[in-house]
Amino acid sequence: MNLEQALVAGLVAAATAASSRIYPLKLEEGSALPALSCRRVSTVRDYQHSGASGLVTARMQVDCWAATYAAVKDLATQVVANLSGYSGTMGGAGGVVTGFSFGVGEVDLPEPEADIFHVAVDFSIGYSV
Repeated sequence: MNLEQALVAGLVAAATAASSRIYPLKLEEGSALPALSCRRVSTVRDYQHSGASGLVTARMQVDCWAATYAAVKDLATQVVANLSGYSGTMGGAGGVVTGFSFGVGEVDLPEPEADIFHVAVDFSIGYSV
């Protein structure tokens, strides 16, 4: 299981308001709301003189989508509560062993043409490969 799959499995298990509607990379057009989409923003691999150490820090973005501002803020709060401060096997048995997961940013993003509300939450997740 890769980190993206583990993150989705972790969000499904968290039973957020959107746990049955989680999409890779972007929200699918016409999706029911509330919903989440997830993507990797960047990856930093730890290296030593002997080569890669197997430790990786990834910056992951979870985009929260909802029909109202209040609903999207509530969804973002649920996501942060479930992922920030997490360490363990993300995604359950066979998942990715994480040393840490911390919220590192949150921004409200206007979506005037789509008439929906969007909050992007970024996490720094450390894990081993």
